[in-house]
Amino acid sequence: ENAKAQADETEARREENQAYQEVIANCMSAKAILERAISALSQYYKAAAKKAAEDEELGFVQRQDPAPPATWEGEYTGQSSTGKKVIGMLEDLLAETGKEADTAHGDESTAQGEYEDSMVELKDAEKQTKEDLAKNK
Repeated sequence: ENAKAQADETEARREENQAYQEVIANCMSAKAILERAISALSQYYKAAAKKAAEDEELGFVQRQDPAPPATWEGEYTGQSSTGKKVIGMLEDLLAETGKEADTAHGDESTAQGEYEDSMVELKDAEKQTKEDLAKNK
């Protein structure tokens, strides 16, 4: 019965570790993708802002914002802040991905510690059982 408990716990631990490794791999992939997206968008919006400033200096830009669409309610601000919002959302996702990885690392560490403690207890119980059997012979 003790050997079966050890085997069962070892198999459960192996499955937990496999799930952990998948979560971490997904987090690392997501982190890389988000960092590339943030970099690309930052470069794009920086270049667009620079071009807009140059165009304004040369007089190519209209001095007024276009009129809001007839169906628009509230203050119309155009698309000037869209880039910052998108990059901000991606940065939030990146932070959440980091938190998810940190949580997974903590959970893995806890689970491994509990498994090791359990194995020590089971092996000690097994040793004690063998000693008791040897005394009773």
